[in-house]
Amino acid sequence: YTLDVDRAKQLLAEAGYPDGFSVTLRALNEPPFLTAATAIQGTLAQAGIEAEIITGTGDEIYGAMRERNFE
Repeated sequence: YTLDVDRAKQLLAEAGYPDGFSVTLRALNEPPFLTAATAIQGTLAQAGIEAEIITGTGDEIYGAMRERNFE
């Protein structure tokens, strides 16, 4: 795979999101999870997707997933 920001923007526009959209990412508040989430956030931003990172402990992050309380 290669990073193709122009193609990503084109696909987003075709999908009805020409200006991107917002999303949240949940990550444990320790490396490597926070580091990976920050890298993903930066990559998504290149295509116009604004990602808010929500950090927490294992119980806070995994608990929300177990309860299906996430995007």
